[in-house]
Amino acid sequence: MNLRIVIVLILVFANLLTAQTPVRGGTIDGQTWTPDNSPYLINGDIIVENLTIEAGVEVIFSDIYKFEVNGILQAQGFYSDSIYFKPDSLNPNGWEGIKFRNTSLASSLSYCRIEGAVNQGIFIDQVTPVISNCRIVNNAGNGIRLKDTAISIAHCVIGQNTLNGIYLDGSQISASNSIISGHTLDGIYSNNNQDAITLLNTVIADNQGIGISSEKAKLTVKNSIIFDNKEQIFIVEKIPDVSYSAVQGATVYPGQGNINTPPEFENLNIYSLSSKSPCVDAGDSSAIYNDKYFPPSLGTSRNDMGAYGGPEANGWYPPLYIKPQTISFGQVVQDSSSFITTNVLNYRNQGIAVSEIEFTGDDNQVFAADKQNFFVPVADSLGLGLSFVPDRDATYQVNMVLTTLSHGTVSVPVAGEGIVAKMNLKLSDLDFGPVALGSFATRYIPVQNTGTDSLRLDMTLLSGNVFVIDKSSLVIAPGSSADSIQVRFTPDQPLAFQDSLIILSNDPLQSRVSVPVNGQGTGPVIDLEQESINFGMVPVFTNDERNITIRNLGNRPLRLNSLNIVGQHPDSIVFAFDPDLQDIPISIAPGDSILIAVNFTPVEDVLSVAQVIITSNDPFASEIAVALSGTGIAGRLLYAPTDLNFGEVSLDAQSSLDLTIANDGTDDLVIDSLEISGQQ
Repeated sequence: MNLRIVIVLILVFANLLTAQTPVRGGTIDGQTWTPDNSPYLINGDIIVENLTIEAGVEVIFSDIYKFEVNGILQAQGFYSDSIYFKPDSLNPNGWEGIKFRNTSLASSLSYCRIEGAVNQGIFIDQVTPVISNCRIVNNAGNGIRLKDTAISIAHCVIGQNTLNGIYLDGSQISASNSIISGHTLDGIYSNNNQDAITLLNTVIADNQGIGISSEKAKLTVKNSIIFDNKEQIFIVEKIPDVSYSAVQGATVYPGQGNINTPPEFENLNIYSLSSKSPCVDAGDSSAIYNDKYFPPSLGTSRNDMGAYGGPEANGWYPPLYIKPQTISFGQVVQDSSSFITTNVLNYRNQGIAVSEIEFTGDDNQVFAADKQNFFVPVADSLGLGLSFVPDRDATYQVNMVLTTLSHGTVSVPVAGEGIVAKMNLKLSDLDFGPVALGSFATRYIPVQNTGTDSLRLDMTLLSGNVFVIDKSSLVIAPGSSADSIQVRFTPDQPLAFQDSLIILSNDPLQSRVSVPVNGQGTGPVIDLEQESINFGMVPVFTNDERNITIRNLGNRPLRLNSLNIVGQHPDSIVFAFDPDLQDIPISIAPGDSILIAVNFTPVEDVLSVAQVIITSNDPFASEIAVALSGTGIAGRLLYAPTDLNFGEVSLDAQSSLDLTIANDGTDDLVIDSLEISGQQ
């Protein structure tokens, strides 16, 4: 693609972005200006015979051109979509404002902003256009100039114009719930005795000249505030009727219910009252002036002085007022839902049908309303349910837009934050390595919550025998890493142990995590093949030998620290170790065994008992005993009589006597010989 084509495409695209509808000077009759074709660039003097301007249109003047209404002008904006009349940014000369000539009829301006004009923002000559909710500001000259007419304005802001806010010439004006402020000269100026000024719930403030200069006009002021002007009210001929109003001055202005206490504006840009203002509930107490809409009115139903009091104060607000005005769901856990019920109030004097509700902005899909088409009757309200289901960890900000056919759109900001816990385990496994039997080791698994929701953990070990956790649950604040999981390993055998730490969490990506836990128990383990030795019957003064088998079932050397035989009488030692027993201490390698020989030599034919006490470095059996027992046996000679007396026996004769020999012992009696000794 060559450079020329690129440049052309760029220029075409730029032109699309700044598309305008040029309007040549001349008569406009039967046209409708729409937002799609806006802005309309005025390139000559315009005479309006019949023109409708839709909400959201910008009417821009390229030079100081007229905009005269000779017939009908319907410029109906919305609260959310005003109509603008203003000079082009490259136009230093301004434009001549809107002029309603004496032939115009049935015209109206609603939600229009008129600025940058010269001579006056609006000039009205002998006709009565309807003007409401308009801002006539920053014009070179008067804001509104009236000639031989009678009009009413409501909910208008007339401010910062270089001459007067409103200039009357043989005219009558009725202003309600309006603000006239910041002018170089007077707020309202009149010097014609045909003029009449009626103000209801209006603020006239901060004008460099007189608030109301009414030399000859009839002046009626009620429930209004006239303060901080160079001079408040100037009257020459007619006695004004001022009541239930705050008028600055050293003394209270004559009239029923008037005060001279400063009004205590909360916001000097829009002249709203603070809740502590003396003007709250200070207007006329008659029911016809009662406040009906809260906000903008304050206090009780009694009228508030100023622009935001009375039954028509609703005109300052959108047609549907959403409570709360800023909707915040706060923090909501990801993929869970939060529900808020809002209140939709009808702030107009007719029923309002809502045709659609949509959420505009990035990620608007996480918000929803429980209804789309509904009707809010006059002076009534409707509950509207809103839901928020965040799909990730993020802050969401959108606008909820209610579309009405009769009053445009109403928008309120909606916000919510999706939060989620994020678990970051610093260790993927836990290996204690070797740990000596009889001792323990402690390890920690650091856990960090890198999310925005509190991290909640439930923990358990699958087997839970030699491994123990210090807590079964844990809560870690968002962004915190100060907490950790403590695991204790106390081996009871010389084995390799394996377990799993199961962690259940509210981290949606790690709801169940298994952390392997390992450790090796190390140490000697003494094992005896027999816990007792019975030598049985052993002839006295003979020796019998038996062995004690000692094995090391551990994985570290077993050290025998001492071997002792206890429980024998000192005068009758019958059990003894083999004299060739190796010196103590004795070391036994893992898996090996040794034999300890024990001798039994009875010295009498009785039962003998004793114990072999073995001490070792086995942490769980540092001292064990082997029971010893054995019975000495012996033959016991028993004879009768104890002597033989043959008495007198004749020579060559023979006499005999019996000698009875018996065994009264516990062993066989062996008679090795029988001899007769001592014969001659």
